[in-house]
Amino acid sequence: MTVHDITSAFPHPSLTPSASRPSYATLTVWQKELSGNAASVISHLGDGRQGHLALTISEAKYLAITNNVAFVPPLNPPLQPEQATGATGPQITEANRLHLELKQTFNTYQAVDQALRNLLLAAVPRVYVNSLSHDITGFGNVSALTIMTSLWERYGTITQAKLAQNLTRMSSPWNPPQPIEDLFLQLNRGSQFASDGSEPIALSRVLRIGYTLIANTGLFADACREWRKIRDIDKNMDTFQVIFTEAEQDRSSLLTTASQAGYHAGNAAAVIATTPFAPAAAVPPPTEHALAMARVQATADATQAQRRRHSSATGYLDCSNEDPKHRTPQQQRHFLLLDARTHHQQRPHQRLV
Repeated sequence: MTVHDITSAFPHPSLTPSASRPSYATLTVWQKELSGNAASVISHLGDGRQGHLALTISEAKYLAITNNVAFVPPLNPPLQPEQATGATGPQITEANRLHLELKQTFNTYQAVDQALRNLLLAAVPRVYVNSLSHDITGFGNVSALTIMTSLWERYGTITQAKLAQNLTRMSSPWNPPQPIEDLFLQLNRGSQFASDGSEPIALSRVLRIGYTLIANTGLFADACREWRKIRDIDKNMDTFQVIFTEAEQDRSSLLTTASQAGYHAGNAAAVIATTPFAPAAAVPPPTEHALAMARVQATADATQAQRRRHSSATGYLDCSNEDPKHRTPQQQRHFLLLDARTHHQQRPHQRLV
């Protein structure tokens, strides 16, 4: 495996460049990118799970990660495999296999370190690392860890002023809809910064800062009550994140449901408001026949109404609907006179003789 092949397979084939003087912030970025690259190349050395991470961090940090399982750098094996006197064919074959494996392990280790060093030299302005360059070999025998260690010692110093600023950043207000994961990251970065500055912040204080920021939003009363019920000795960052992540997810879910309900109601209202009413059908004008029938009906209605008024005034019953043959002589005279008056009122040009 060549240096080019290894570099191409890195999760960060190039580091974040910087043209300015290195600082804690830029060194933190480079350290993370380099370590990610180193760990991505498989190695059975150390605990067998960290890849080549030992090439970018101190031995103490590596042991803390692997539970005190050391990473022993591989040695360059001899050019030819060593064979025991009188070795059998299978023994010779096994010795050859082991020699090849040792050679590949050593070559990979060297190639990974070279790839990491090249990335670092490409990202850091040369003026800040020139003191590490040899007059003859240049940076050929300088490891990536040596360069990073030098940069941290010279430019990664954390002053008291920066520690004070870090506490201010850790206590910066947090409010939804900003993801709650941003708050957790804010607390973790602040805690790590303080530790790097040789002034670690107690976990209880970190949790208290986080709880205060969440409580100040006024949106998580139930979750805050649940957190307060936990004994101080049992409180830790994992539990803190679980409780308040679930609370934030529940809050967001309720808001989404309410928003969807409001959307459907508003959408229905908008549909009703924007749906045009069908125009009323045009009513055709009345025909001459319809007008004539209306006049006949009006005449009949007027006659009927006058008969009722006359019957009420004279005491005669309205028998207009009865058969005339069943009327008394007095009723016959009454209706004849009534019909005559009605025709006279409707035809004023005719005179009743």
